Order: sequence, then C-alpha cells, then structure tokens
Amino acid sequence: MANRRRLQNRLAELLKQYDASIQAAFLEAIRNKANSINLTDLAAAIEAREIDRALRIAGVTRADLFPFDSAISSAYVAGGQTIAAAAPAFAVSFGFDGRATRAEAWARDHVGGLVTNIVDDQVQMLRETIGTQIAGGVNPRTAALDIAGRTVGNARQGGYIGLSRPQAGYLRNAREELAGLDANYFTRKLRDRRFDGIVRKAIDAGKPLAQADIDRIAARYSDRMLKHRADTIARTESITALRAGRREGMLQGIEGGAIRAETVKRIWNSTGDARTRADHMTMNGQEVNGMNEPFTLPDGSRMLFPGDTSLGAAADQVIQCRCFEELRVDFLSGR
Repeated sequence: MANRRRLQNRLAELLKQYDASIQAAFLEAIRNKANSINLTDLAAAIEAREIDRALRIAGVTRADLFPFDSAISSAYVAGGQTIAAAAPAFAVSFGFDGRATRAEAWARDHVGGLVTNIVDDQVQMLRETIGTQIAGGVNPRTAALDIAGRTVGNARQGGYIGLSRPQAGYLRNAREELAGLDANYFTRKLRDRRFDGIVRKAIDAGKPLAQADIDRIAARYSDRMLKHRADTIARTESITALRAGRREGMLQGIEGGAIRAETVKRIWNSTGDARTRADHMTMNGQEVNGMNEPFTLPDGSRMLFPGDTSLGAAADQVIQCRCFEELRVDFLSGR
C-alpha cells in the first residue's frame, strides 16, 4: 500500500508539472503564430480571394508547434524514468533511453500524429472562416483582424488562430448573436460573464452593440475557448505520455535484464472521483499478466494501459482519463 501511495504521489507531481508545461507550450505556440501574422499581407490575400495564400500566411505549421511537440515528448521520458527510479538498490542497474526505436516511434506516431491533426484542422478551420467572411462581405482588414486577433498590450488576443473547427463555429455564431441582440448568447458557458450587463442592457433597450464592444466581447470568448482547448489537450496528453513512457521503461528494464517479464502484473487503478467514467470505475483493480495482455473494458475496448489507443479504443474512453496502471514486478539482483 505504501508503494502504491508513493506511485500515486509521484505521478500526481509529474502530472501537475507536465499539465502546466504542455498547456503553456501550446498557448505560446499559438500566440507566437498570431503575433507573427502580417495583417497587410493577410488582408490583401483575403481581398484578392486567394484563400490558399491566406492559409500560408495564417496557418499553423508543424514548426510552430515544435515546442508543444517537445513538451509532450519530455513527459514521455519522465514517465519512462519512473521505472528505473523505483528499482531497489539491489536490482540490476538500468536507465531509460528516450532515443530507443520504440520511443522514437511513439514520438513520431503519437505526438507527430497529434500535431498533424492540429495543423490539418487549422487549415480547414481557416478555409471555412475566410470563406464565410468573403461570402458575408466582411472588410478584408477587419477579416484579417478577426482571424489574427487584436493587439492588447504587446500581444494579439481573441482571434481564430488555435481554435478547433467547432470552436471557430461557436465564435462566428456568438458574433452573430451579439450583432443581432440574440439572448442565446447567454447559453455560452465559456463567455466572459463580466460583459453580461452590457449585452443584457443592449437587448432590453433594443439598441445594437457598438462594433468595438462586439469585438471585445467576442475576443474574450475566443480566449476562453482557446484556454479550454489547451487545458483539455494538456490533461489528456500529459498522462498519455507518462503512461506510455512507463510502459517503454518496463520493456527496456526487461530487455536490460533487470525485470522478470514472466512475473509482471499490471493492475488498473481508477481515480475514483465524480468525474471517473463508469466503465473505468468497473475496471478498478482488474489485473492482467505480462506486458502484452490487454485490459478489456465493459464496452469491449481493449487497452494495454489506461488511455492507450493502439488497440482501437475510442476517444470517449480516453480523453481526460486520469486512471493509471500499477505495475508489480520482480526486479533481478545485480549483486
């Protein structure tokens, strides 16, 4: 029980650390991209209806997201290092090789795949947003400002850059609601409620909001959605990387002759709070043998560890899951 508690405490420390670093890396990458956009060039591309050129100017690239990529990979290495760190003094000495073939493959396939999905989603989001702006006759300069964000202090805030396609749709709809004095705006959970009085007063008076107020209110809604996205990605990816790294650490320990493969037992541990999925509560305490036997969830999903998607588990079993895998091993003596 003491070892289990130490594991929980150590993982909690690492999660707190990498939740913060991954979230910060994502937000910094998006803000740097927004700040780098040449508004004159973007407005000219929109005015000429050259959407592909606009995408080259405003689109988020893999290079833009490299610090985010690196933050996730760092969490993976930290997870791998927890295995060697838990070995008793008598055990065969081993470390963690973050450049091992499987580790490199995980970074390429999982992290690289995530980055590719974000980049591709940004392309589609911007294509739809710019197309809507052109169709609506939005002034090109205004359209460029809406996309990149308006300068507050020394940075741009409140644009479309970094939002997912659905979030961009929410932002467009919120702008329409504010312009049309539509009370449906108040159903938006991530709105900045400090502006509710201004909006309600305008609706009650039937007097349109000033465009500057619409821009300001919509910008804060955008900022909150972007932070929500960053938080969700960070919570999911930090623990996914730590879990995957721990699995790789185990495999390296076995291959290095420090752990008896045939004695490994893996136990599913649920977080056990109100946010825990019912399926995952059911899995609490479920035990499998060795490194290759999967956990089978009540809906039939199979995972090598909580949060694993390599065997086809769907996103609804993975996103923001906080369960972890307890490993019981027999370390071989190095003496």
